[in-house]
Amino acid sequence: MDRLQNKVETIFANFSNLENFNQRLDVFLTCDEVVQFVRDNMSIKESEKSSEKSTHHRNAGNGLFKKKADVKALEEYNLAVLYGSQDDDTLSLALANRSAVLYRRHEYERTLDDIGLALEVGYPAHLTYKLLERRARAFHYLGEKEKRDVDIAEMKLKIDDANLDAKKKDEVLKSVEALLKTSLPPRSIRRAELSPSLGTELNPRMEGFTNLVEVRSAPDAGRFIVATQDIKTGDIIGTERPVSSAPLPSLQGENCEHCLTDCSLAPMPCLGCVRVSYCSSDCLRWSREQHSLECGLSEQISQHLLENQFLQSFPLYFRLAFRILSSLSRSQVETVSQQFLVQSQVDYSTHVTQKEGSFTSLTNLCGWDGSPNLEQDFWIYIIIVFYLEVLKSRGYFEDLKNEISQQEIGQILYRIIKILQFNSHSVMQCVTDRGSNEVKMESIGSAVYTSMAFLNHSCDPNTVKYFEGNRVVVMAARPIRQGEEITDNYGPHFSLSALGARRQWLQDYHGFQCMCPACSENFPLAENLPDKTVHCVSPCGGGKRMEEQGERRRSRERMEDQGDAWRCSSGLQINKQSLDNKIRSVMQRMTATAQRGLVSGEDLEALHVYGDCVDQLYCAVRQPSSILLAAERIFAKTLRLLKGNKKLMN
Repeated sequence: MDRLQNKVETIFANFSNLENFNQRLDVFLTCDEVVQFVRDNMSIKESEKSSEKSTHHRNAGNGLFKKKADVKALEEYNLAVLYGSQDDDTLSLALANRSAVLYRRHEYERTLDDIGLALEVGYPAHLTYKLLERRARAFHYLGEKEKRDVDIAEMKLKIDDANLDAKKKDEVLKSVEALLKTSLPPRSIRRAELSPSLGTELNPRMEGFTNLVEVRSAPDAGRFIVATQDIKTGDIIGTERPVSSAPLPSLQGENCEHCLTDCSLAPMPCLGCVRVSYCSSDCLRWSREQHSLECGLSEQISQHLLENQFLQSFPLYFRLAFRILSSLSRSQVETVSQQFLVQSQVDYSTHVTQKEGSFTSLTNLCGWDGSPNLEQDFWIYIIIVFYLEVLKSRGYFEDLKNEISQQEIGQILYRIIKILQFNSHSVMQCVTDRGSNEVKMESIGSAVYTSMAFLNHSCDPNTVKYFEGNRVVVMAARPIRQGEEITDNYGPHFSLSALGARRQWLQDYHGFQCMCPACSENFPLAENLPDKTVHCVSPCGGGKRMEEQGERRRSRERMEDQGDAWRCSSGLQINKQSLDNKIRSVMQRMTATAQRGLVSGEDLEALHVYGDCVDQLYCAVRQPSSILLAAERIFAKTLRLLKGNKKLMN
């Protein structure tokens, strides 16, 4: 690190005179101190598996399983699976034994995953009949008759390889025949089939989003999303899979490396390293090629980034960028080089069609076309050199047959990283403390979405989002009028952070000065919000489109304060006492619903009631208001307790 610091001044001096990206990257690629720093801070292990450790933990699990200490047995089997190798039978045996405890715990889907992978990686042929019988039983209890019958038929063929005596063989076959006579339960909904219903037509230009919204553009703000019709609180606006995601380093092994779902109960292993895990065989299969370039890789550069006061999530941008590059086929890389790198800036005037998980759609996002600034980009160039070293060590450029240069791959990485800096999202989970019942949101990783990225920031957003694994669901947090912009929150909320701090943070990390209503009108912090109504709006529907300071929104007309009444331009008057009584009645309904929900557990119905109450309040009043803030918080808290990623803390 000292050698690199001594070279920084020279790098900065040379950088300012360079005309293009290739020349700027060459400054770093040809700097011995940079290359040595990168090599000193990386290591790659071809295999981290240990047959000895796997066997030890499997034997420990077997002893606990016999004692019916299933929780502790599962912990041992998880370690046996983690260290097991496909080069011998340790992985297959560990998976098979773990499937037994999962089956006994009625974790049938996970039982299927373990058995499937055990058979794939070489489970001993003379024991295969046992796994086929167990899998048939799991299919039976999941209500999947056809798959059950296929496994039973195959088991009957494989049992001849087991060298069982006639009595034992007869017992197994009779047990299977008894299963066939057992009533089949209703088919269970598999985990992969669960997804929110949008309840309306899909948007043809934003995959996963509804036709309640559309994309527009303006020279001062790029692309943004507006409502095409009135939207009620609780309406789903869109749901989207990311282009890529990555768990926080501290959660690797606990959360799925592919979809970020909690996989700590029975993690599926990477077949090469012990650092990452998956929640299912599907995620393991989808990630094999993408993870292959990362497998066994460790680095210390992230620590240097954090020591230089970057955001905790900043190193994840780099991992995400490398994953996105790794997911591209060689032909896709060539296409990107020929089509994306020749562009000099984002063309906001063109209509785009955004696809879930699409790299092409990712390139439609802003961020990559800014002016070069070494003070901001110094560590990005270091990271690019690091990943180019990784790619060279993996034989990546030989696979490309030298048709694409290091500089071109470096520029693709640079553009992806810049896009991620301005468009990635933290993936969240709702954490509930069992003892205190306190609820908080915490990050489990980062992801980038091609359509949700068009949502601009507001310090008082009109949407709330939750995550199912890495899939995001965007829902209206309040009523949104036709023509009003749909907004997200990038971090600072007016109720928790003062105006100056919010604007500085957004300027530093997103590159803009926020002019949302909460900032332009300087809404007070939560503790200073007024209890009485400050802004009353006309219920008669009169309104105007507002184009102030680049903001796009449609608002009902604010009524004038006439002492004991509110008055609009049409002459309508609302008695203040009558309005206060109406607001009090709505809040009492929310309180009564919350109390009933605690007793009956009918929280889904409560969520609908809360949404209706928020709609009613917004028909009369506007922020800043402690009443509105409280109602929105109740709705959002209930939503996140019911939907999306959750974790219980002891």
